[in-house]
Amino acid sequence: MDVIKGIKKIQKVLFIFLIFSEFSTAMTKKPEVVVELAQLKEVEKMITFPAMTKSQKQSVILAENSGILKKTIKQLGQEIKRNEVIAWIENPDPIYQYKPFAVRSPIAGRLTKVQVLEGSSIEKGMTLFTVTDPKSVVIEVQVPAKDVSSLKIGSKAFFITDGKREVKLVGLSPSPDLGTLTSQALFEFTDKKEKPTSGIQGYIEYMASAKKMILLPESNLLRKNGKVFIRKIYEGKMKLVELKVGDRYEDQLEVVNGIASGEEYISRTSQHVKDGEEVIRSSVKNHEIPN
Repeated sequence: MDVIKGIKKIQKVLFIFLIFSEFSTAMTKKPEVVVELAQLKEVEKMITFPAMTKSQKQSVILAENSGILKKTIKQLGQEIKRNEVIAWIENPDPIYQYKPFAVRSPIAGRLTKVQVLEGSSIEKGMTLFTVTDPKSVVIEVQVPAKDVSSLKIGSKAFFITDGKREVKLVGLSPSPDLGTLTSQALFEFTDKKEKPTSGIQGYIEYMASAKKMILLPESNLLRKNGKVFIRKIYEGKMKLVELKVGDRYEDQLEVVNGIASGEEYISRTSQHVKDGEEVIRSSVKNHEIPN
């Protein structure tokens, strides 16, 4: 019996020793990390801007005489030739013996606004009609200063409203407005058969020229006190390095500064690693180590 008790006691001591050994090994084992290379990638960027059609040639027609709008010849939306009669103004007062006065369009275009109806009383100087030249309608966009360098005169884009129509960039201000920090850009429809009207709101969809940049998955980056960091290995230790980041591309961020193409960074770790803690490179595949 004493022998059996002695054996059980020895087994218990050995079990405690093994548990302690395994715990000590786990405590002293360095965290494993997976490293990857930062690489330049060629990226195309889709930029969108709020936009509105605007006529560069438009005439607001005022009444040159008082009276009654007796007869309207042209209706809203109809095309008008230069100097063509739109309506007639007549003064019913018997004191005035002049003939009805013709209201003519000073430009060729389309009647886009009617301010008064037939039979209405007219005062001299009152706004009557607006005629717009559809050939001069462009799409106006205010481009943020940071995106101006991405635009090139003559490049194609799309004007999105209830449909999608091709346009091209025909004008771009090189100097941004100091108040809004935007530059005016003008696009025109590539299909000359288009007969747009001014005041249509939509947005421009513009594909910027391909640009080489370093993109890193946002899941590999750390944020602290409003700053962005990447984990690197220096002399066998993990070190946090601050990054300057740019635009987001889906789940990745553009890296402007902080890591160069060909440099290594830590993408995965076997456990939580503190800044300055010693680590070892893992030989396992990326997906086998949790983040």
